[in-house]
Amino acid sequence: MSIEPRAVRRARNAVSAIFLVFGLIAGFWFVHIPVVAGRLALEPAVLGLALLCFGVGSLVFQPIAGIVVGRLGSRRGTVFFAVALLVTMPVVINAVNVPMLFVALLACGASGGALNVALNTQASNVETARGRPTMSVFHGFFSLGMLCASVIGAAVIARGWGDGSGAIAANAFLLPLVVGAGMGLLPDGSSRARTGSASGFRFALPAGALLGLASLAFLANAIEFTVNDWSALFLTTEKGATPAEAARGLGLFALAMTVGRFAGGLVVARVGPKRVVAGGGALAALGMIIVLVSGNAVLSASGFLFIGMGASNLAPLLLSQASRIPGVAPGIGVAATATGMTAGFLLAPPMIGFVAQAFTLPVALGLTIVFGAIISVGALLRTWRGVAQATPG
Repeated sequence: MSIEPRAVRRARNAVSAIFLVFGLIAGFWFVHIPVVAGRLALEPAVLGLALLCFGVGSLVFQPIAGIVVGRLGSRRGTVFFAVALLVTMPVVINAVNVPMLFVALLACGASGGALNVALNTQASNVETARGRPTMSVFHGFFSLGMLCASVIGAAVIARGWGDGSGAIAANAFLLPLVVGAGMGLLPDGSSRARTGSASGFRFALPAGALLGLASLAFLANAIEFTVNDWSALFLTTEKGATPAEAARGLGLFALAMTVGRFAGGLVVARVGPKRVVAGGGALAALGMIIVLVSGNAVLSASGFLFIGMGASNLAPLLLSQASRIPGVAPGIGVAATATGMTAGFLLAPPMIGFVAQAFTLPVALGLTIVFGAIISVGALLRTWRGVAQATPG
């Protein structure tokens, strides 16, 4: 069934807006982590367990979400789960005790994981209707939301609204935006059969030639989410930064991730995916060295800019290569590599917390230097296959 160009353009704008909101919600949580940790007097290991609750909620509910989205359709599913995330995130930030924080993070993770399935399914429908690769641009809007959240969050915390009242006000503003954008999404029609495909991030165990690629994907997400979850706390506890200054450090990382993703196609076309991934791993390692050895908070925060530049295109290029492995169906390759990425998101932040508890937070963050070096070496040792050029926009 053909879809009018006007409806496709409207859906593209709607999906972009909801990805932006998704990034805003996630970013607001990341900049509030030091505030919540300080208010509840959380030790690193306890904070690590709390972060694990978010990942477990997402991991457990994603298969259920695939069934729900299959019945509701990605259009209604996207709006429903986005509203659920907007409701649960302020509860996390305003948690009054540790048990409440754990339960709220489980619910928030379930909502976020379900939105991930529904929104990416809808994005895939829009991409198919346009006839052009658009997924990377959509994910760029998520990074843009993270960037905006770091700026807004820094201002909110600096004005004394970091107790959770600022998050409630922001989410109340975003709620009608999500509902309004939802009206512009595409109806699913025959696309319901696609729910649970690679766009829904299925889980599969990597085997054979996929194992190395999935391992690199694990390390790439380990770097990204370690910075998201621990950078602000590191700057406040180890470098003497204020919470607002720490939020700006996360903002540099989000800025680099955003620019890198929007510009990734051009860079890959000029130098090739192998060099981008190898250089990205090395640049991420260099950035963390700057973060750890710098003597003041401002210079240390600048290291996150380099980490973001290096990490921005790792996951997209690894997923792209996963669909081009000879003898492996593209869906199987992407699903296996996505499994590695999900494991990195789920396991790395709490692992950093346990290492920080046993040693120190700088030692724990130093693991990401090793991760970046392994990615760089692994990329140089792999045989990379050409990536089809995407049409801009």
